Amino acid sequence: MSRHDSHPTGQYDLTGRTVVITGAARGLGA
Repeated sequence: MSRHDSHPTGQYDLTGRTVVITGAARGLGA
């Protein structure tokens, strides 16, 4: 995952998902 997860501002990471969704997935260990 990209380190852009630290910016929950609706930006997109390398997977094309918003960092907000990525952060939630990381919380689930995904």
